Amino acid sequence: MELSATDLWTRVLETARSGMVEQSFQTWLAPSTAVELSHDELVVETTSDFHVEWLEDKYGSTLREITQQILGRPIRLTFRPVRAPSDPPLPLLEVSSPRPEGSEGPGSDFGPRRTPPPAITSAPGPHSPETHHPGERNPEDRSAARPGEPPQGAGSARGAAGGGDGRGSSILNERYTFDRFVVGNSNQLAAAASVAVSEQPARLYNPLFLYGGVGLGKTHLMHAVAHVILQRDPTRKVAYVSTERFMNELVNAIQTGTTPQFRRRFRQIDLLLVDDVHFLAGKESTQEEFFHTFNALHDEGRQIILTSDRPPKDLARVEDRLVSRFEWGLVADIKPPDYETRVAILRKKAEDDGLALDDEIIDFIADTCTSSVRELEGAVIKLLALSSLRKREINLALAREALSGTSRSRAEPGIERLTPSSIRSRVARLWGVAPEGLVSKKRTRELTVPRQVAMYLIKELLDEPLVSIGKEFGGRDHSTVIHSIRKVEEEVEEDGAFARRVHEARAALERGE
Repeated sequence: MELSATDLWTRVLETARSGMVEQSFQTWLAPSTAVELSHDELVVETTSDFHVEWLEDKYGSTLREITQQILGRPIRLTFRPVRAPSDPPLPLLEVSSPRPEGSEGPGSDFGPRRTPPPAITSAPGPHSPETHHPGERNPEDRSAARPGEPPQGAGSARGAAGGGDGRGSSILNERYTFDRFVVGNSNQLAAAASVAVSEQPARLYNPLFLYGGVGLGKTHLMHAVAHVILQRDPTRKVAYVSTERFMNELVNAIQTGTTPQFRRRFRQIDLLLVDDVHFLAGKESTQEEFFHTFNALHDEGRQIILTSDRPPKDLARVEDRLVSRFEWGLVADIKPPDYETRVAILRKKAEDDGLALDDEIIDFIADTCTSSVRELEGAVIKLLALSSLRKREINLALAREALSGTSRSRAEPGIERLTPSSIRSRVARLWGVAPEGLVSKKRTRELTVPRQVAMYLIKELLDEPLVSIGKEFGGRDHSTVIHSIRKVEEEVEEDGAFARRVHEARAALERGE
């Protein structure tokens, strides 16, 4: 009898499980589901793009071998994230269920027309993180989902106009809720302001401008606000978009003559979330359109939340009139977490993900990883991966081994200065090609070899995610990066001269040359 996709994948997982640490199996393989099986391909869905990348990178070869052994024939194994049946053309989460008559526009519970901006010195009120956990809400609002689940409302939202159809949102991250956000000295004001905005949109801080380095929680807070608002009223229209995507969609609208439709779509929403507004720098047409969109929403009493890597006053090549509007509401920064907050973040992650991390392991990670929340989470993932690969239980010795590269990167100035861009440029010079050639679409051997070496060294020295590495090379996808890294590893094993050249390049980079 021929196996179904589900039956085949169940057998694959049973076989894989016997050779893995149970914790790793539950983290990476258990959430996956087989959805399609043809003669030459098995399609498996899992929870996110990150899980797809991890499965492909760490377990892909093993899972393919097991699948082929069970079937007795070669077959492709394709991983993909769970998607709604029809994804939207725009990154717009828009819930367009009919509203009660008369609730549109000024006078709605999103605030009156031209709500005056509050003084920046205003206190966040009774919901300061010192006395009130951001995840807590009024008793009548405790219908929100348990930690780790999307609040009601957000779960019914769709990323397309015409929306609430009961399927999960493909736009808002279900893990980015207030319940999962750990508050500390580095983010108190930003967290308190976000809670206040979620409870009284467009009446307290409009816009709310959050700024800080990468991986500190700015996007998390934006999504958390949207979850609360949609929980309370699933008919609200919410748009989450990066500045780059806003610009690209505007360009497309101009080229296709659909600018009026573009404007209507963005100017009729209740909550606009815009990531990375520092990328507006130098984009004059985009700034012009964004200025008018901002004014239209603000005048109608609609909430706007913006994020950036710097405060408004430091935004170079952004028009003064936009900067002044960014400062109308509240500007709040998020700094790298202090030691106590790092410990709290690690404990929260362990609790939410069902991980067994002793206090000494948490203390070691918190002391080693100091730059961002993302670095802390990455450290835990590396620890889980090493535990899985070595088939060893998690202990302090394994943690030291997993994070040895992190400790070294702080100790050695040469490595500390490395970035994906600097590695790419250095490799290009060593191979005698122009750095921009590695970003181009050309596939000549003259460019392919150093491009692959650069990808390999970025992964080895910085342990960047595969998707991030692909972006550094003209937007290549993670499967291309995986192939490149494996190709270099194979050549290093087989070709002594090539291996010496790669090792010399690595040594030069580590010395900071």
